[in-house]
Amino acid sequence: FLAYHDSNAVVQGLNDFPPEDRPPVLVSFISFRLMVALGFLFVLLALLAVIFSWTKKLIQNRWFLWVMSFAIILPFLACELGWILAEIGRQPWLVYGVLRTSEGVSRNLTPGDVLGSLIAFVVIYSGLAAVDVFLLSKYVKKIDD
Repeated sequence: FLAYHDSNAVVQGLNDFPPEDRPPVLVSFISFRLMVALGFLFVLLALLAVIFSWTKKLIQNRWFLWVMSFAIILPFLACELGWILAEIGRQPWLVYGVLRTSEGVSRNLTPGDVLGSLIAFVVIYSGLAAVDVFLLSKYVKKIDD
């Protein structure tokens, strides 16, 4: 019903498609489940934060504050897992039934262009991450003072 708005519609299973038209199932399976598990973890952490805040025990639970400090990276990880799921799940197609991934390769892009872009992204995002960590630690130290 969700796919076709018809309770009598037949939904094809993966085995109904030729093997060359199937996406890599294991990567999609694992990334989806990890993404959902992280979503439930976010709900649990938020619920604990609300409970500790209401009972005025948030500051006393330093272990929880440490967990929350390390949990900062988890939404980014969940986002990346969703991106992996979307990109791997649509393989081997760029446009389903029209353009395969192997046909969508640019003839004008050299390996050096790709490497240069990758290096630029790594440098820029590493710099942004360093600034982020610096600012977060600076303001956390101000709170402790």
